[in-house]
Amino acid sequence: MKTMKSELMRLQKSYIEAKAEHETIKQIEEEVKIQVLQDNEFYTVDYEESNEPKERILNSTWDFRMNDEDFEKYCKLCHKGYLQRGLNIPQWNMTPDFESRQQLKKAEDDLLKIGIDIIVSRGDAKREDLEKVAQHWKYRDEVLELTSKLKL
Repeated sequence: MKTMKSELMRLQKSYIEAKAEHETIKQIEEEVKIQVLQDNEFYTVDYEESNEPKERILNSTWDFRMNDEDFEKYCKLCHKGYLQRGLNIPQWNMTPDFESRQQLKKAEDDLLKIGIDIIVSRGDAKREDLEKVAQHWKYRDEVLELTSKLKL
């Protein structure tokens, strides 16, 4: 049990660090996108003929509404901003969280696995049931939150 406790603590720490890094990168990504949209004029594309004027895009959740040429320019400008902010993104067509997302997923999976191992070792539930719950999109975050606070 002592080994499981130290492993749980190590995985909890690893999860918290991976989550913090990922959230920091996502925050930087959003700040850069907003700055690029404020400094440059990008407009929505009319996919259907309409009398509505094109709108300037100032919200990063609308960046998909640019034409392909503008979107590429936007991505390249964002990439330059990511590099200036200290993110190491090898290519302009990669998302800033391309590594941190994978690291976070691994930390989550490792933490969930040990949480399941602990519960199963106590005889409180069946492994198959716990694995289904842990992988279900609706409950995964709740199970992670509980496991990250678990103490032995």
